[in-house]
Amino acid sequence: MDTQSWITLAGLLVIPGGLIGWFISQYQRAEDRRYQQLALSEQNRAIEAQRLEDQRAHDLRVDEVLSWGKDAIDAVQSVYLLCSTTALDESEQRTHLFELGMRCSILLEQGRLFFKNQIVNDWGNQKEKAYKGYRPVILDQLLISHLVAIRWSDLGADQEFGAKIAEKAAKKLVSLLQAEVGRSETAATETGLGGRGIALEELIEAERTQMKGGF
Repeated sequence: MDTQSWITLAGLLVIPGGLIGWFISQYQRAEDRRYQQLALSEQNRAIEAQRLEDQRAHDLRVDEVLSWGKDAIDAVQSVYLLCSTTALDESEQRTHLFELGMRCSILLEQGRLFFKNQIVNDWGNQKEKAYKGYRPVILDQLLISHLVAIRWSDLGADQEFGAKIAEKAAKKLVSLLQAEVGRSETAATETGLGGRGIALEELIEAERTQMKGGF
């Protein structure tokens, strides 16, 4: 085979190789575009999901309910703590409880903006629209705290039971608000770990032992 023949054969071999390389390059470019489109599609879905979540939170007025809820917890927990304390004289305790009782009533009425009565048959049909039907259980806790607070002096020997009722109302309100506006998960794993029962006597003894071991 002469030199020209070898050149011709080499050219024939190079051409298919070049075509294969071109096809591979085109395929790779197409795959790159497809992955980019998929990534963009995923990003758009994530953006849309966040938009819908934000819209739902706005529609449910989550921030406003949270603000109201913190004030409500402050009021009912204060009622419970004041009912349970012996640090105040009777007159001072009665005054603070009366003020808190009024506060609970106001918060109850404000809560009607977020939690409407449940209409059952024609119960309360003669009342104003916001008061027809049955009051939501979350607002009941404010009413309970209100009643305990303003009638504290009248409870007499039953004040111990009144304090227990106030405690249950406070805890019920927190539980309901947690379900309404609480987070479903924590930002850090450590803060979501379960704790254990706390006894002050045990903590004091542990500190005493630690101090002794330090000497």
